[in-house]
Amino acid sequence: MTTNKKYDITPKVVDITEKEKGKISIQCDIWLAIDIKTGEIVGVYIGSRDTKGPQGLWYSLLPFYNDFIRQFYTSLLSGGLPQS
Repeated sequence: MTTNKKYDITPKVVDITEKEKGKISIQCDIWLAIDIKTGEIVGVYIGSRDTKGPQGLWYSLLPFYNDFIRQFYTSLLSGGLPQS
């Protein structure tokens, strides 16, 4: 077992169902949050473009990023970022 428990319990095999040949139509909106410094994907939501999309992305963020963003916006709303 690895240190990543979600990886361990995630199925690694995909069942594929044969489909009739012809045109297919797929609509899928993917929301990604990417750490600019590392290029790592830190949040993802697959779903609609309505308010559920950004909310789903917000809830998918790792706790560190979620806390950082919340503090950032709180400081902006309270008059700006503190001077360092």
